[in-house]
Amino acid sequence: MYYHTNTMYCKPFSHLITVILHKNIMSTKTTNNQKKVIAHDYYKRGTTLVEISQKIGISQQTLCRWVKDGQWKQELQSITQTRQQMLRQYHDQLAELNAQIQSREPGKRIPTKPEADVMTQLLNAIKRIENDADVSTVISVLVDFLEFIRKEQPDKAVEISDYCDAFIKSRL
Repeated sequence: MYYHTNTMYCKPFSHLITVILHKNIMSTKTTNNQKKVIAHDYYKRGTTLVEISQKIGISQQTLCRWVKDGQWKQELQSITQTRQQMLRQYHDQLAELNAQIQSREPGKRIPTKPEADVMTQLLNAIKRIENDADVSTVISVLVDFLEFIRKEQPDKAVEISDYCDAFIKSRL
């Protein structure tokens, strides 16, 4: 299953669940490339570098190199800024269109068909962007919840992760 956000590339939610279900991600079976993917997931969730290096079992120096070489910081900033900028731009366009309509003489302050179409498109775009942010929040909360369940009852976490996948699909 894949989730979508306007500015982020697609990433399987089940991969995040798999990460949570690993009891020991520092095992010798985990390759450096796998550790890098897991570290990147933690980084995007806002986990500190110290916590990531401890959880993954790598040095902070290695993690800092991955962050720098992979431009993770810039990626994270561009995701946040782009979403905020797009919302601001759409709201500004909608306000400008409404102001133009309101500047007409009384009795003619009704949007034309093309104006109404543009307003509908802007409102739908705003709704999509806001919903995408909600889906990211839901995913983050579910990942944290599954991490908690895994510590308490690992067998239940596997079962619950299927329900989490289905829930996320229903939100898309």
